[in-house]
Amino acid sequence: MKGSPFPTLSCGEILRRKLPDELSRKNPPITLGKVSINPRTVFSPCVLFNYSLNITFVTESVEPIISLVFQLAKTSKRTKKTVILEEWNFKGAEIIPTDVQNMKTIEPIDFNVCDCDEFSGPVLYRMQLAEIITNNASFSIDDEEISAIVVSGKDQ
Repeated sequence: MKGSPFPTLSCGEILRRKLPDELSRKNPPITLGKVSINPRTVFSPCVLFNYSLNITFVTESVEPIISLVFQLAKTSKRTKKTVILEEWNFKGAEIIPTDVQNMKTIEPIDFNVCDCDEFSGPVLYRMQLAEIITNNASFSIDDEEISAIVVSGKDQ
């Protein structure tokens, strides 16, 4: 039996940076946070990845739109191969146009992914913004946390 039956936790790093109002899929994604972990320290490993944040957005005029596409990328430190594990869309828009302007909204969001892949060694997980679309709205990302925990349990 290789590895321990006990979980291993790794807290990641948040990369604080100014975010643009627009980001096309033609541009490289923006990495918001990253966490490295070695799943092979645990027998029959599964990695539970977690990224949480608050999105604060302010409507600045009529018919505001905000659309953010988040993606979770995993890179093998041994092979340097990167795969996109998941993608999530966050969208906000005014359904019925009103005269209310400068309304501030805070949305707490939590992303969780369980990755039970065959691991050849340490991996790097990166939470990224792949696309940003805004119209008559501004946004910020705050209170971020990123972590990964390796647990034994693929065969459970």
